[in-house]
Amino acid sequence: MTHHDYPSSRVRPPGGALLATLLAVVVSACAADAWRPDPRYEAFLDQVQNTCGTERIGSRSIGSDLIQDAYFLDVTSRFYNGEVTRNDYANSLAGSFGGAADAAGILCILAQVPNQASSPPPRMPGYR
Repeated sequence: MTHHDYPSSRVRPPGGALLATLLAVVVSACAADAWRPDPRYEAFLDQVQNTCGTERIGSRSIGSDLIQDAYFLDVTSRFYNGEVTRNDYANSLAGSFGGAADAAGILCILAQVPNQASSPPPRMPGYR
């Protein structure tokens, strides 16, 4: 008997299943609200860009570099929606982009956030 007599002996890579699993993990890693339209959050990002656009976090400019960065947008969305504390947000940005948690760029962003104690942004229905 030759190798051709056993067609099932051929090993196939798990391409389709592995790709689907990886895609599910990547999508679920993003903030649940990051892909949904949210006019209040979009207005907040516009305000950050207009007010803090020339400020820097480490070597990166907020307006030209970070406002387009997927990680920045994800962690900022989490912070804006009350899922991350101010301190954790500042430390996340400082750790990811260099610089200190009290950098001018981070402090500028924090100054743009509405008072979360009195009026937090509404949660999306069906999400915790």
